[in-house]
Amino acid sequence: MNRNTVIVIAIILCGVFVLFMALSFFENEEDKVKRIIYAAKEATEKENIIRCMSFISYAYADQDGNNKAMLFGIAQQVFKSYDSILIDIKTAEVSLLDKTKAKAHLICFGQGRRSPHGGAGSPFVLDTQKVEFEIVFGKEYGRWRVLELRFIDPEDFLNLLKGL
Repeated sequence: MNRNTVIVIAIILCGVFVLFMALSFFENEEDKVKRIIYAAKEATEKENIIRCMSFISYAYADQDGNNKAMLFGIAQQVFKSYDSILIDIKTAEVSLLDKTKAKAHLICFGQGRRSPHGGAGSPFVLDTQKVEFEIVFGKEYGRWRVLELRFIDPEDFLNLLKGL
């Protein structure tokens, strides 16, 4: 590679870096929360439990008495039960409650797929299920994390756990 090519590549990389920094500087808090939502979706589909739990606050508590440790156990059971998980987020509306709290309202369609127990054959695919819930986020050490998750219809949570 000649010197001019190296200089052009360096200039392009610097330009991309400056553009990335400018975009992240102008990104509003709602967009940051949405980015967390989509990163959590991706981590769930990849069944990456460590990444999933990194989005949950240690102060997590919901109306059913669950905490972060209980969510970890539920996630382990879900990931063990399904070969693959697909999530389609139809609606993700985010609103700031104040500088350190935000609320998101989500409507998702989820599908779990697993092989039949104890036999050969085609994989069993669960029906696509609609789930609607609200998430309360808190800003901790500069990062948004989930403080509470509440299903709009409590039956949705029970339906998610049926197949486990």
